[in-house]
Amino acid sequence: MIKLTKNQLKNLIMSCDTNNPKYELNFIFIDKENAVSTNTRCVTIVEHNQNTEEMWLHISLAKTAIKDSKATHFIIESNNSIISTDKDEFHIMRYSIDMTDYTYSTMKFPDYKRIIPQSFTKQNIPFTDASQINGILALDEVNVNPKYLPLISEGYISHNGETMPVMIQDVDKLITHVVMPINDGRFKELKDYLKKTKWVLQKNNN
Repeated sequence: MIKLTKNQLKNLIMSCDTNNPKYELNFIFIDKENAVSTNTRCVTIVEHNQNTEEMWLHISLAKTAIKDSKATHFIIESNNSIISTDKDEFHIMRYSIDMTDYTYSTMKFPDYKRIIPQSFTKQNIPFTDASQINGILALDEVNVNPKYLPLISEGYISHNGETMPVMIQDVDKLITHVVMPINDGRFKELKDYLKKTKWVLQKNNN
C-alpha cells in the first residue's frame, strides 16, 4: 500500500500511455521505492519509499479517481485498487478492477532507472513557475515539447545538451521527470540566421 498526493498522481497520469500494444505501459508501476509511468517519450518517477510489494494500477482507474474534486490524496492498496481520501484522510471512494494474479505475474515494466542520467553538464537550474521551463532550456538551445512537460510549479532542471534526456524535479525532489528533447534543428537555423545578420550589419558599417 502507498499514499500519493493529487499532484503526484496527476504527473504519473500525464506520462502514462493509454493504448500501447506493450500492455505494461498502460499501467502505473509501483515498487518498494517508486511509482513510475512512461509513454516512451517521457517517464515520471515519484519517490514514495513506503517499502511496498510490487503493484500495478491501470491508467483508466487513475484517470477516474483523479476526477474526484474533494480528494487530496490517493491510497493504492493493491493491484488495480485505489482509494481517494480527503484532507482528513476520510475515505471517499474505492475504484478497482478484477484481474487474475497470473496477468500481473507475467507483466514486466521497463528498467526505468537506466533512463535517469547519472551526471549533467548543467545541473539544478532553479525555476519558480512551470512557464519558465521551456525558456530556461531554450537559453541552452534545448527544445522540449510542452505536451511532455511535468505538472510542477517549482523545482530544478538538469540536462546534457540538445540531444540528451532532460531531467526536471520538483523542489523536494520527490517527483523526477525525464523527457527527450526535440532535435529538429531549429536552434541551428536561428544561430545561422544570427551569424548571417551580424555579418550583414558589420559589412554595412564598414
